[in-house]
Amino acid sequence: MKELLKEVELTVKSELERANKVHPLFNSPHEAYAVIKKEAEEAEYECALIKDALSQFWSYVKCDGGAPDMLDCLDQTKEKAMNLAAEAIQVAAMAQKAIDSMQ
Repeated sequence: MKELLKEVELTVKSELERANKVHPLFNSPHEAYAVIKKEAEEAEYECALIKDALSQFWSYVKCDGGAPDMLDCLDQTKEKAMNLAAEAIQVAAMAQKAIDSMQ
């Protein structure tokens, strides 16, 4: 886990650098809040999609459903988990941007 967190930290720094090239530092704490809130809501949405895909997978498991349907649910779970990870990285990057903007 420690190694993964180090990689995530590097990815957050990379995302912050990318974002800073496109958008300047935040003008106010209000702006920072709005951007971080937006990214957090997008992460929550992806998490809800993961829960839906897992629920569908579990339904197939309980009734001994077909492997193709199960695999589709697992593919969706993986895709949404990766989207969630990307959104979480954006939340972390925007939180750092807010820190940088307020210092």
